[in-house]
Amino acid sequence: MHDADLTFCKNRDKHVKHTCGAGTHCPLDLAGPYEFPHLIVPVDAAAPSSPKGNQLDGSISSSVCTIYNFDIHPRLAGKTCSLVWLFPEQKDLQTSAFTYIAHEKPEDSKKDTAVEPLFDVYRLSNPALHDTTWEGVGEKTLLGKGIAKPGESWSTWTGECAKDAGKTVSFMLCGKDFELVYFQDFNPSPIGLYMRAC
Repeated sequence: MHDADLTFCKNRDKHVKHTCGAGTHCPLDLAGPYEFPHLIVPVDAAAPSSPKGNQLDGSISSSVCTIYNFDIHPRLAGKTCSLVWLFPEQKDLQTSAFTYIAHEKPEDSKKDTAVEPLFDVYRLSNPALHDTTWEGVGEKTLLGKGIAKPGESWSTWTGECAKDAGKTVSFMLCGKDFELVYFQDFNPSPIGLYMRAC
């Protein structure tokens, strides 16, 4: 798979395959083939040697990032894969929930246009383990950024599934100026990080 430009596709025409930045991204939904993360591991810069273990919730804040492992099924070889972030409004969730707090910086209040909080999206050189800690993350590559607020879904990385078919790959979401804890759930409306194929 190839790395995308440091950009992101927002949720315009989100249910169709569309072009944004350097390539064509899969739909921002789970209506077709997709992979659910089989390991969700928060890591904390404030407790760099303390393992959090596998979780059902994703947590992102100024000190906490969350790593997601995806097992790319061999059947996806020949398809396009997109890493997609789905973040519906709270009212659209049926079996999930989230807590979200945005921290406005003092200098932002003086600007005509507020700066939106962003996720940083990384690919890790090696898959995470249940006991991976902040110290043990290893090499990572910044793939792009995405808006971190309810109602904003996007894709920031796309490539051919064939390269990783049959393998486990890890991605990490980090952020600052906001706090988010959510229950990863594929039920309507889906929320969280997924590998979408098309």
